[in-house]
Amino acid sequence: APSVALRLFLQCAQEACHCQYEDISYEFITQAFILFEDEIADSKVQEGLIAVFVGTLGSMKNLGEENYDTLITKTTQYSAKLLKKPDQCRAVM
Repeated sequence: APSVALRLFLQCAQEACHCQYEDISYEFITQAFILFEDEIADSKVQEGLIAVFVGTLGSMKNLGEENYDTLITKTTQYSAKLLKKPDQCRAVM
């Protein structure tokens, strides 16, 4: 259930960004990161969700450069924490 909630946060972030509500979009992504950090323990699930974060952030065209850089850096940091080196490599690419 946490992964479903995380995906919903990211979908809401995309829609908020599409409507040019950057602050709201940023908050949804921040909440998704908190959920990821606190509730998702399985490395395979984490790997899949990192890909969802990357895809979501890549599609958000109305996100300011500073916010985008902060969020993509955080995503990269989470991918570097994955347990297996091959998983880290796939997530960063």
